[in-house]
Amino acid sequence: MNIVRGARPLLPRQPVDPHSVHAAETALDIDPGSRPVYAYLGDLHPALGTVGLVIERSWFRALTGVTRCDSGGLVGRRGAFAVLTDTEAINALHTLTFSNGSLPDWEPAFVPEVTTSYSNGIDGYVNGDEPDVSTWQDLRAVCFQQATPPRDRRLWTWEARLAEGPTPNEVVALALSRSAAAVLEDLHRRGLDVPDGVRILYGSISSGGSQFHEPSVRTLLAGGGSP
Repeated sequence: MNIVRGARPLLPRQPVDPHSVHAAETALDIDPGSRPVYAYLGDLHPALGTVGLVIERSWFRALTGVTRCDSGGLVGRRGAFAVLTDTEAINALHTLTFSNGSLPDWEPAFVPEVTTSYSNGIDGYVNGDEPDVSTWQDLRAVCFQQATPPRDRRLWTWEARLAEGPTPNEVVALALSRSAAAVLEDLHRRGLDVPDGVRILYGSISSGGSQFHEPSVRTLLAGGGSP
């Protein structure tokens, strides 16, 4: 609530898996004193909490890096990434990351990957569907092929790193699980409301475990307006 009201900035959060995240940041030469704010492209992942923010593309003015998967999971060899050696994981991180001079190349790479990996394009990606990796030439394909379904979508969901949080007017929507919605209702009764320009989206548990699997949430993440 404080973030969407502009009462405080969105700051880098403490990682759920500090060892893996810090190892990835070290490999990427990220200054420990100026850690980035992380965001998934087109995904509100249930492992990261019960509240999600959908943010305008203009926030990418602060973009410092993009990786084709979860960087901490890759370097920490979590889940499907466990089939890699430490050296393979670090090498893959650099191969899969856009930063510094290569940063402008992330979107020209993202669009064809989504287009060729899903018959329904961005909708399949945002929906969390498993991609067709037959054309992939990197180690994510090896991890995908050796993993047992259902696979964790952090294996193929792109990660962005930004130098600062969004401004309040860049927050498009507040996506809430059912439990978080109850908290918002309590705040409303106490006179605290989100700004008029911020949509409130209510998620629910899907068969895949996502708390934000409602059509309204997925439509907005895909860049659409009102569903």
